[in-house]
This record gives sequence, C-alpha cells and structure tokens, in this order.
Amino acid sequence: MYLKPFRSPSLLQAFFVVSLAMSSLAHSAVYYVSTGHPAACDDNPGTEAEPFKTINGALPHLGPGDEVIVHEGVYREQLVLPAQDWHWQRRTYPAFPSGRSYAEMIAFTARPGDEVVIKGSEIVEGWQRHEGGVWFKDGWTHNSQQMFCDGMVLRQIGGTMGDYLTRENRWQGRFGDGLDDLEPTTAIEHQNPSGGNWVYRIEAAGSFFVDREAKRLYVRLTDDRDPNAHLMEVSVLPFHFNIGANYIRVSGFKMKHAGTSAIVNWSAIRLGGAHNIVENVDQSWSDFSGISISGQNNMVISSRFNYNGNNGMGGGGRGHRVLDCETSWNNYRNWNHNWHAGGMKIIPHAHDWVVSGHRALHNNGHGIWFDAWMSNVTIEQSISAYNRGNGIFYEIGERGVIKNNIIHENAGRGIYVPDSSDTLVAHNTTYRNGMSGIVVVGTGRNGGAFGHAGEDVLYTRNNVVWGNLLMNNNWPALAPDGWSNRAELILPDDRPSNVNNVSDYNLFFRSGDRAIPFFRGWGATTYGTIESWQEATGNDRNSILAEPRFVDLDRRDFRPTSGSPNIGHVQPHMSVRFDADGSLRPRSSSRTTGAYEAAGENDG
Repeated sequence: MYLKPFRSPSLLQAFFVVSLAMSSLAHSAVYYVSTGHPAACDDNPGTEAEPFKTINGALPHLGPGDEVIVHEGVYREQLVLPAQDWHWQRRTYPAFPSGRSYAEMIAFTARPGDEVVIKGSEIVEGWQRHEGGVWFKDGWTHNSQQMFCDGMVLRQIGGTMGDYLTRENRWQGRFGDGLDDLEPTTAIEHQNPSGGNWVYRIEAAGSFFVDREAKRLYVRLTDDRDPNAHLMEVSVLPFHFNIGANYIRVSGFKMKHAGTSAIVNWSAIRLGGAHNIVENVDQSWSDFSGISISGQNNMVISSRFNYNGNNGMGGGGRGHRVLDCETSWNNYRNWNHNWHAGGMKIIPHAHDWVVSGHRALHNNGHGIWFDAWMSNVTIEQSISAYNRGNGIFYEIGERGVIKNNIIHENAGRGIYVPDSSDTLVAHNTTYRNGMSGIVVVGTGRNGGAFGHAGEDVLYTRNNVVWGNLLMNNNWPALAPDGWSNRAELILPDDRPSNVNNVSDYNLFFRSGDRAIPFFRGWGATTYGTIESWQEATGNDRNSILAEPRFVDLDRRDFRPTSGSPNIGHVQPHMSVRFDADGSLRPRSSSRTTGAYEAAGENDG
C-alpha cells in the first residue's frame, strides 16, 4: 500500500511548529523522573542526579513553562490534571495549574531515545494451582477487563460492566459465564453479521476469569503453562492521562493496559481543557477507548491509538486538530459497531475539526465516523481501509469537507453521508468497498430542534459530490448477499427535505462487465445507465465511465500514470487546492479525478 506521509502545508500548521519551538525554549524549570535510577525518590528535588521516582512525584512542583523529562522505564501510574478539584471514585484529585500560552506550556516529555511506557496494569505473581491448568490469585478486588501474558492479550470469560455499556446487547464479545468456561484458545473469529466473507480475528494466549464475589482471579494459559513462569499483567487503572487544565503538552510516551469499562465508557487518555497537545504517543490495549478529545482547540499529532477494546479515538468539542495519526485494529472486544466502535467515533457536537493524514485500518467497525450535530469538519488526505464498516461516515451534520481521501476494501460503504447538508465530497478514491462507493442520502429521520421547518425532518440539501474516483465497489467478495450489483453512487431521493444535491466530474469503473447502476435513495428509483441518470437528474453530465491507470494497483498505489483517462478531467473546485500527498492541484486548468493529482500536471 502506498503510504507516503501526508504533509499539506498550511499557515495554521506552521504556526504550531513555531509555537512548539517556542515552548521548548521557554521552560522556567526542568524536572527529571527515572524509576530505575538508584537514588530515585519522590522526596528528591527532581534533578538529574536526584530524580523523582514517579511522574506523579513531579506534579506538586510544576507551574507554567516547566517540563518533566521522564527516563526509560515502565511507570504503572495514572496522571490526573484537572482544572478544578475533581471528586471521582471516592477520591479527590487536586486542581492542577495550567500553562499560560504555547510558549509557557507545562510539558511531560519522554527522554529522546528512551522507551518510556506508562501502564495501567499491575504485575500479578504468586499464582496457586486450582486444578489442572487453572491457577488463581486470592484477594483480587478489581473488576478487571484485561489480562496479558508476556504482552499478549488473553480472552475474558464472563465479565460485568456498567448497565449503560451492556444494555441492548451492545457488547457482543462475551464468552462464557464462569469458571467452568475457562478454556484456552489460540484465535477467536467473528463472522460479519451483515453477510459477506469478512472475518475479524482476535489472537489470544488463553483465558481469564474474575470472580468478584470470591475476590479471586483465575487464569488458564495455552498448553496449561504455569503463569508463575511468565509476565502476567492485569488492568487496574482507568487512565494514563486525564487532562482538564490548559496548555499541557504530552510527548513521546508509550501507553498500555488502561481499564475504564468496569466503571464507565471513558478513554485511556482524556484530553479536555483547551490548547493542549498530545504528540508522538503510541497508545494501545485500553479495554474501551484509546483517547477522547473534548474542550476546545486541542491537538493530537503523529500518534497511534491501536488495539483498543472499543475504539481508538472519541470525543466532541470544537477547534481540534488530529494530524498524521492512526487508529487501527480497534474493537478487539467486539462491541456492536453500529452503536459505537472502530477507528474513530466522534459524537456529538464536534465543530471546526480538522482530521488530516489519518490512517484507520483493520478496525472491527467503521474507520472514521463523525456522528450527530457536527459542523465545519474537514477530513482530508487520509486512508481508511480494511474496516468492518464504512470507510468514512459523516452522519447528521452540516458543512463537512471530505476530500483527497483513499477509501478501499471496507466491508461497508466507502463514504457515507446520511442526513447531512452543505457537505463537499471531493477528489476521493473509493475502491473495492463491500457496499457503494459514495452514498449521500436523506432518510427522513426525525431531527428534533434541528429538523426541517414544519416537518421535524433533517435536511439533506446542498451537498456536492465532485471529482471522485469510484471503482469496483459493491465488490462481490465483501458485499452482503444481493448487493454486488447495487449502485456505485447513491444520491438523495426527491422528498421535500432533500434538495439541491449535485454530483459531477466523477469517474466510474467496474471490471468484469459488471453493470454500474445509479440510485436515488435506497434504490426506489434506479437508473441502469449513466445516460438515463444524466437525463433524469441532471447530475454527472461531465462524469465518465472509463478504466483508470495507476502506478501499482496490486500494492494499492493509486497515483495515476500517464494516459489515464482521469487526468485533466475535473474542473477546479475552490475548496480543493492540494491532493492526497500535499501536491498543488492546477489553479485554473482541469484537474485529475481522485485523490492524487497527476505528476507534472499542476500549474502551481
């Protein structure tokens, strides 16, 4: 797969680069943490010679402009940084000071070159044999949802969480009920319930069970091995960072094993407050969500949120930037992905977000999903592929811009925009998705205060589908039964709440002489040819049916090669100036259909 880093130049990004550089020069004090240092102690002054032993040990000393540099090691702790005193789970976390500006942030930094790991688990030793290959640990008071043997996740037997999480069969990953079901396994397969051949595989090293009444933790490893001979880690802490203060920067850490779902559906990293930055973080194996973003004007840069129980990223709020990040292999615990699961599930009221250069791959759910009453959201230059659901999902919103994305081989639709208005879907490449390539529909959904005047129905109007490449979608190997010959493109039907939706300058292609129908609504009105579609709807008058040529389709390099029919095909759209890898598109002449501009074809 062609995965060239996406770097679109912008004044906004340049400002943040300068701001971060200023931040590194403006610290009024630097403190050091080194759990492995022989003199480490939280009563120390926090110098290199006499460092703190824990990151929490540094918190009472910090003020605007200060930096905490953390040396190599594993830190089994959580950092809670509230703007005001916070009372939770019978404990009070004292207010933490905010930074004053980007030049005076409070920074938590992993020492460059060191592997600094924050873990929400504790090591469990002293196992006793129950019977056969089953071992136990007495006095276990945590409602743990995850256990790891030498870093590999084990299968949970039974398990209880808050009613909010389990009602309506939201959690579909439950196995067994108790001790009698404690059996080893090497893999668990979840078939696609919507049909098709999609399978989600969970690798596991065995099974564990928490007996809450007896306060006992049980485990059975594959081959009935002795857990005392292995590193056994069990999730006990909800968070890695819980940030409510402002102007905080967290950089360079690995984070693993947080557990919140026994209490509530929160994330391992809670990024609230304002003007905070999480960068170069590698988070994984939270039992529910990797990171949630709330508050305003926060940034997540060059970070990964993978292998989480439900989703990699959640949140809401306004003015956030998610730049060059990844959310892959999430929902390993198999929650209902049509409720809340997958790569990103952002809900509700997300405003003025930019998601750029994102990768959402192999998620057990949708790839990038914004849901409910959002506006001014840009999703650009991203790859969403091999997910169980839709590639990009923009549901119940306004003024979205979905441009220059590559969406391929997802089990659902490539780009799905239901019950939204004033949204631009432009210059995307959709290939071999299980359902239609691009779908913009108005379902007549009740909109409450946001509904169509006098009808209480959500508007689906003024959407534009422009310059996209739609190829071999409704792919038979992924399509649900009976869907392989449905439309590449679906636009809204003609109900009164669906008006002025426009599609043009797209390229459509299907191999193997497969027909390319067009739908209005869910197929109630079907057009078997592009000519009948053009005549009846006025859409796609300048669109073409032709086979594009790529640099290397087998390796999913969708850049066009010389002579491809999509080169020079699209009239410029003012909202699309760059392509998927940041190259300028022509200013005044015709542009290339799809996510990439042809090399040498732009005029600057």
